[in-house]
Amino acid sequence: GLWPGMLASVLSTAAILLFSEERRDPFIELLRYGTLMVEGFFICWVIDNLQTSRRRSEESEQLLSNVLQTLPVGVWILNEEGRIVSGNPAGRRIWEGGKYVAAHEFGIFKGWWADSGEPLKPQEWGVLRALKGETSLGEVIDIEGFAGTRRTILHSALPIRDAGGKITGAIAVNEDITQLKRAEAALRQSEEMLNTLFESAPDSVVVVDDNGTILRVNRRSEVLFGFTREELIGKPVEVLLPERYREAHPQKRRDFMKYSRARAIGTGLDLFGLRKNGEEFDVDILLSPAETMQGTVVMAVIRDITEQKRLRRQIEQSERQFRELAEALPQIVWRGGPDGRIDYLNSRWLDYTGLSTEQSFGFGWMSAVEDATRCTDALRQAVDREEAFECEVRLRQKQGADRWHLVRAVPVKDASGKILHWFGSFTDIEEQKKLMAALQDADRRKNEFLAVLGHELRNPLAPVR
Repeated sequence: GLWPGMLASVLSTAAILLFSEERRDPFIELLRYGTLMVEGFFICWVIDNLQTSRRRSEESEQLLSNVLQTLPVGVWILNEEGRIVSGNPAGRRIWEGGKYVAAHEFGIFKGWWADSGEPLKPQEWGVLRALKGETSLGEVIDIEGFAGTRRTILHSALPIRDAGGKITGAIAVNEDITQLKRAEAALRQSEEMLNTLFESAPDSVVVVDDNGTILRVNRRSEVLFGFTREELIGKPVEVLLPERYREAHPQKRRDFMKYSRARAIGTGLDLFGLRKNGEEFDVDILLSPAETMQGTVVMAVIRDITEQKRLRRQIEQSERQFRELAEALPQIVWRGGPDGRIDYLNSRWLDYTGLSTEQSFGFGWMSAVEDATRCTDALRQAVDREEAFECEVRLRQKQGADRWHLVRAVPVKDASGKILHWFGSFTDIEEQKKLMAALQDADRRKNEFLAVLGHELRNPLAPVR
């Protein structure tokens, strides 16, 4: 340190004064050795500062080394001749090794510009450009490590200058962003998939914010409503509603946002959309809220059900006509599903058997049949074979007596041959059965009479004997 050096200088001066053989003028000698002592003090001070500076430099270098060793990014240092002189573990990990080569040997580093795929020439590496005074930040480069692994890095480089501004080297920083790029690619692919699904959806999809402003629409929306997306984005969603609904709609929107959850709206109600040309059409709407960084948005899925409602009205009209016809017929009329389970019986059945629809639907009607097993087997065979069905049964009345009925059914098929329904009837054949029995009895008696008569004619004298 400084003070030990000063003490050594004082002691050395005193020794010279005490043991010097040559005696001179004391004042001159005092001046001479005083000067030497000052010089000694100065030298000691310089040495002490040099030692302190060296120690501080060593501490700084050690601190820098420790920092470089722990940094998660790769750091490479070049001297002013362009040779790599230092690299940290992260850098060697990224490049799968360390190559401490000169500038003219940079061809061993394989890299490609990420945006164009063009290979980097050796002189294009940012760290070599930094030796010429250029600073580069965040250049995205695809590299191939010395073991063949492909990575994507952010490459930054800047020159190292001394106090006078002279370039004495360069430093490069490599950050491995391979996982980030893969995540970005996966996110981009997911967004592209979602966008494809959004645009190719068979229904209109309209996205609005919590103020009811249209943020996004898909292609089907343009076709369905007749507006271009440029005409819709930024407009209130009420432009897609008939005029008579617009005044009340904002409050309905606010009510929905208070208790926002995915649900169909207007269930059981007639909802209408409005095309650009002023034409109204029937719609079904499903609303689904979502929280985003910009706030709550609502996705409305809108389906044109004009044709569906037309078909429904036709089906309802056909069903009404069928029931009217079934009620007008004197027979018991029934309808069953593809498996033969009955789902409709006209009032004749209820009047005759006294059974309710709940008791009769499915195969419950068999409880009114006396010989149900034979009829059930015949019906199941007809269903399996998809052919017409016919069976005679004794059907019990609500008073307890039974009457003969003929059960007939035919399958109704669609264009592909698939059974949609079975239509059938119970026809009262009690009188026909009685008449047939009477005819059979009369025929029997006639045959017996003719047999006796024939015998008498063949033997006319038999009674005389």
